[in-house]
Amino acid sequence: MSQARDAWCSAAGQTIKRAGPFQPPPSRGDRSVIWPGHPVPTVGGRAAQAIHGRFVQAIGGRVTPQAVLAVTPEVLRTAGLSGNKTASIIDLATKATDGTVPLDRLGELDDEEVISRLTTVRGIGRWTSEMFLMFELGRVDVWPVEDFGVRNGWTLMHSLPKIYAAPAATGR
Repeated sequence: MSQARDAWCSAAGQTIKRAGPFQPPPSRGDRSVIWPGHPVPTVGGRAAQAIHGRFVQAIGGRVTPQAVLAVTPEVLRTAGLSGNKTASIIDLATKATDGTVPLDRLGELDDEEVISRLTTVRGIGRWTSEMFLMFELGRVDVWPVEDFGVRNGWTLMHSLPKIYAAPAATGR
């Protein structure tokens, strides 16, 4: 086990030295980051910005669970959200309101509790939860082993012949 750890540390250390120190983007600090990222993750660039802008405008200019729940699903759909995304946004707003996903207290919870709560929301899985932990809550010890970029990086770092598969031992 020690040899494997030492080999990993050596390869990781060389990669980190080449890449330089990680500088995470600043947190928005208001937990609303999950809202704009959630409606349109599969749409890029200007289209995503336009949909997000219409979404914010449709709910009155401020992204809160109460603002989402104050409008009809049809209003959200006219902003450009699909039926599934609309249902997901409403589910997130509902769970934020009932305390299942305490947006104002997520930073106080441990990683697995945050993941457990976020994944109760329709359309939010482990990957989205891990990205939220890393980039919004600043949790530097999260290792998203199922992320393709992470697996591809591991493959390159260790000169493996095929893309690394996340170990079954992760319990997922």
